[in-house]
Amino acid sequence: MKLHPLWAKHRWHMSIILLALAGCSGVADHSDRASELQDSINAAEEARATAEEIERTRPRTKEDIRLKKEFLYEQHSLEDTYEYEGKQRNFQWDKIKEKLAHIETFQNRTLDYAVLQNYKNGNGESPLVRNFVRNEYKRVSDTLGT
Repeated sequence: MKLHPLWAKHRWHMSIILLALAGCSGVADHSDRASELQDSINAAEEARATAEEIERTRPRTKEDIRLKKEFLYEQHSLEDTYEYEGKQRNFQWDKIKEKLAHIETFQNRTLDYAVLQNYKNGNGESPLVRNFVRNEYKRVSDTLGT
């Protein structure tokens, strides 16, 4: 028996296709497996998204902050410990990391912020205090002239 040229050239491709077709005799069974597989994929994606959200919103600590010195020049930079006016000084990297962690935690929170400005009212005057005076420019000020 002589094989078709395509069959001879791609014999292993065709055998895989035939095996797949032979295995599809129970179509309902395969669709159940496919839906179970899709459900497990969806559950895994939801778990990953939840884990990412928890990681994004958790408070940062100084251990999460990595600092690395990369200077383009060394002429005017200080070492971590240096002498100034006869005293030994050093950079407090732990405190710097704590403050940076606090800033990152603040930025990652999903809250609404607003700026309240109480410098002047709608007429351009500052808020009134009990004892106020008008200055020479007829502006309202407190007893200390502020």
